[in-house]
Amino acid sequence: MRLRPASPPWPRSVRAVLAATDWNRHPVVDVVTFAPATSCGLEGDRQRIEVYRHREAPDLAVYENAERSFRVERLVGSPSAGTDWFSLVVTPK
Repeated sequence: MRLRPASPPWPRSVRAVLAATDWNRHPVVDVVTFAPATSCGLEGDRQRIEVYRHREAPDLAVYENAERSFRVERLVGSPSAGTDWFSLVVTPK
């Protein structure tokens, strides 16, 4: 794993979820980009982006999938209070 800057701007759907987030209730938000599962031919060449809200930061293993690599961009705190954004690049074992 390695740290690198988060990569906004995100798609409109991700921005809508972030805007609707109650940062007091869910101070940790993971924007997870899954690479295509091309070896099974299930998704063609499209990546999938999902947003998960948490009270506490989960272990990154919750997103593991033996079929695809993924990137987690973890947003911590409230945007109005100066959110810390960083990205962890994770690949399957």
